[in-house]
Formats: sequence, structure tokens, C-alpha cells
Amino acid sequence: NSMDAGADRIEIEFGDGGRSVRVKDNGVGLSPSDLKISIEPHATSKIHSSEDIYNIETYGFRGEALASIAAVSRLQMVTRMQNQDLGARLESEFGQKSEISSVSAEAGTDVRVDQLFENVPARLKFLKSAASESGQIRNVIKAFALVREDIEYRVLSEGELVGHWPKSDRFLDRVRQVLGIEDMHLCSEPGVEIAFSAPNRTQRINRGIWLFVNKRWIQDRSLTAAVMDAYRNLLMHGEYPFVVVRLTLAPDLVDVNVHPTKSQVKFRDSQEVFRLVRGALRRAIEKTPWLKEAFAHGPSSAPTPTPASAPSLNWQASETLSFSEPQIERFQFQKRDEKVSQMATAEPSGLEPRSARATFMQTGEEFQWSKLFVIGQLDQTYILAQSDAYFYMVDQHAAHERVMYERLLAQFHSGQFDRQNLLIPLALDFNQDEIEKLDFAKDGWAKLGIEFDKLGPNTLAVQSIPAIVSESGVVAALKRGADVGTANSSEESFSDVLNLVLATLACHSVVRAGQTLSHEQSRELLEQMDEFPLSSFCPHGRPVYVRRALSEIEREFGRRL
Repeated sequence: NSMDAGADRIEIEFGDGGRSVRVKDNGVGLSPSDLKISIEPHATSKIHSSEDIYNIETYGFRGEALASIAAVSRLQMVTRMQNQDLGARLESEFGQKSEISSVSAEAGTDVRVDQLFENVPARLKFLKSAASESGQIRNVIKAFALVREDIEYRVLSEGELVGHWPKSDRFLDRVRQVLGIEDMHLCSEPGVEIAFSAPNRTQRINRGIWLFVNKRWIQDRSLTAAVMDAYRNLLMHGEYPFVVVRLTLAPDLVDVNVHPTKSQVKFRDSQEVFRLVRGALRRAIEKTPWLKEAFAHGPSSAPTPTPASAPSLNWQASETLSFSEPQIERFQFQKRDEKVSQMATAEPSGLEPRSARATFMQTGEEFQWSKLFVIGQLDQTYILAQSDAYFYMVDQHAAHERVMYERLLAQFHSGQFDRQNLLIPLALDFNQDEIEKLDFAKDGWAKLGIEFDKLGPNTLAVQSIPAIVSESGVVAALKRGADVGTANSSEESFSDVLNLVLATLACHSVVRAGQTLSHEQSRELLEQMDEFPLSSFCPHGRPVYVRRALSEIEREFGRRL
């Protein structure tokens, strides 16, 4: 009601788990005559005609809240309209109201509720703990703050300030204020604006997904599913992003009067709304704004290592040890498996002293993995690289896995999957249920380049596989598909498991941890990462890289304050 009254400053104070509540605003206020009937049933309804029911643009439109609250509490209202010198006060004790009295008051309305449910013990005993009820109150206030950045909110609990969100001109600024997360990013398209976190900024519960329709906070499984689908193959199992979705629809396209608490709505075309949210968010995610914001300077050309002949190791000590000696530029990496004595030698890097090197970063350029300078490899698992401001560790398996996944997905959708026929079919054993699931999705598997026939009641014979994956990847993908697939129609069965299957194929067909990469192979992998916007996460949601600022490292070595 405060927001419907045009308030731009609202103060909420509560205690005892919400049994004591005060809401003060600077809205238009009420006249003494309106105040007198304000706690009568339906007196504050904002419905003027039957057509208004289908064109709801206010929050409290039924006019029942104040009457219901007054009946089960001690209530006091003090209000003054902007054009009046004196305000008016109304008191009610469990439904028994007093006469209106004139008082000195600030413009706006001040509503105070105490001893809530004191006269209805049957209802009182169903209240949860004070901490739980207070948490729900804070969530409701957060929701209003997220959707109305044009209003200043002050929130006090038990007399202590627990929230203060000044007015803001930008939706994204308000989201950062309320959620306390700075690395949120904005997506804005006709009919929808979304603030969202990077895929590596998650939590284990889905309470970070906030949904609003026409500035009303709702719960909707379909829209939550649209958000999660937009993050497909970017989150680890059990992870949920921070997302605030604000939909603006014509009032006749959404019915907000289908639930007593207005927490659910009904869309005229729910599938269209799903596609709108999912599509807008996915397009924004694919732009990887977290990379653009993380790298405040975009990389420019880095020096390219030049091959050189292997230096002699029988050099003589001299008075001055130069770190530009070619011997210093030669690195050796030991296999992690101690039983393997094979050594991998990197090419000499040809590095010049830091002061003479080309600057890696230039302001305003788009980030590219290929323009990082490759240093070498750590533990046969991580590619080490740097720019002029940051040091990177890139997980070679996760990075290659994303590249392979994206290529498989592109080939699948284009229908131009390269396949190779097996000279000797690959025989695989499954149980009856798994055979049935795979057989129902046979056409989908064939489109992926995996063709098979029944060789027996519990055996499949794989006749062909994709050309760019390994046999072990195909075996793992078929087992994964048999585990999670359904025995429905072929199209439904395979589309449900497609991304899991592609991720499994990629995982078993790329470079592994513990595998030696040369400088050239490392640079080639970074170049391939530039082909796909989401290459900073593997298809299973694991991060591909870890980055540290060189300034931070220098502080740890005592080189700077």
C-alpha cells in the first residue's frame, strides 16, 4: 500500500518474529474520512469496475489486508496528506476502533501493529520460530527492494538496522546492493531484464533465483526451469546461480489473481514466456560479461616463442649469472607417474627481459585466450600463461572438453556429423531396460554418428562412431544414455539426454590430466578456446582457469605494499 501511495521512502521495523511491525512511508497519505473506514473490509480496494480485475497494476488491490490485520492485533495508524496542516490518528484493539483524533504528523502514513494473533491462539501456535519468521519478512522486503529501485528502504529488526538501500537509477546497482554481490551482470531485452551471476558464482540452494512479473514477486517452476536451462552445461550438479528476472507483460497476458498470496500467476502463453526468459538469459551468458569485466584491459599481441637449437649444458660459471642465458630458458617437466621416466622438454621461450617485452594488454580490446603468453605446463595438467597483469592456470582437460563439446553440438545441429564405420563392430552388454531405452532413441544416436543394432537380447553391436571421438567415449556415452534415458518416443528420449551424452563423449575423447603438452600444443588449445564464448567452463560446470593478479603475487614476495 505504501508503494501504491507513491512513496519513495519506506521504513520497516519489526520484532518478536513479526508479531510487532511498523511501516512508515512518505506517500500521499489519507484524509480523516478515508482513515475512518480504512480498516473496514474491502474499504481500501483498488478495484473500481469488473474490468479492473483483468488489468491489475497495483499491489494491494483486494482491500482486505488492513481489515484482517486490525481484527487480530492492536493497530495504530497516523497519517497526513501533503496539503493538510494536521494529521489524523486511528487506533484499533482487535477490531474495536477508536474515534479519529487530530495529531501533528509528517506527510505520509505510519502503521504500527502489536500483539499480532494475541486473540486467536489457534493461529498463533502455528507461527514458526522468531528467527524463521523474521527471515521470511526480510525476504519479502528484499523482493520489493529488488523490483522497485526508485524507493529507499530502511529495515530494522529488534531496533537494529539490518538493511538500508538508497534509491538508485539503475536496476543492476540495486541488485548488487540487496544481494551483496558485486559481480552481477545485466541482460536487457524487450519485455525482460535480468541480472545474473557468472556460472562460478553459485550456491547450493535455489533461493538466489528471484522472479518478478509486472513488479510482483512470484514463484514459478517453469521460469525457474528456464533460468536453469539457460545455464545448461555451465553449472556443476546441485549448484544454482544468482539471478533476478523482471518480466513486463501486458496485464491481459497474465492473471495475478489465481493465488491467495499472489505468489503465483497464470500466463496466457507460458511457453512463450519460457522461451523469452531462457533465450534472453542464454544470449547474455554467451557474451561472457564476467570475462570482459574481469579483464579490465584487453590483451594485445604477446611475444611468440621462437624455436632455437638446444643449448649445450657444459657451460662454465662466470662472474655474473645472466637470466637471459638460454640454459635458464629451457624447462623440463617430469611425468607424474614415477614409473615413467619419459621427459618432455619445452622449446626455449626466447623471452626478453620484462622491461623490453611487448605490452600484453591494451585498454578496450576484447579478451582472447590465444593472446596470453604461454609459460609452460604444471604437473602435466595445467597450462601456465600470463598477461602483463595476471597469471593464469588453465586446466587442459576441462578446456579441451569444452572445445570438443561445442564442436560435437554444432555438428549434431547441422546434421553433418563425420562418422567412421568400424571394421569389427563393437559389442556392448546392457540389461533389458537399458537396451529398450537405447533402442527407442536409436534415430537420435544415429544422428550423432553412433549406429548400432541388436546382436542379442542383452547385446548391442556398434557399427559406426563419430570420427572425432574415441571408442571409449562412445562406450561411456551409451552407458550414460542408458542410465538417464527414458523409453518414450525416439525424439523425446534422446533430446532429454543429448547434452549429457555430448559431455560424456567429449570428456572421454580429449587430452587428459597427466598428459604432456608442448608449447605449440598449449597455444593451439588456447586458440581453439577463442572459438567458443563459454570456454571458461567445462560442460560439467567446472571452471577452466584460475587467475591471480601479478600485483598480488608481488605483494606476497614483498615487492610492493
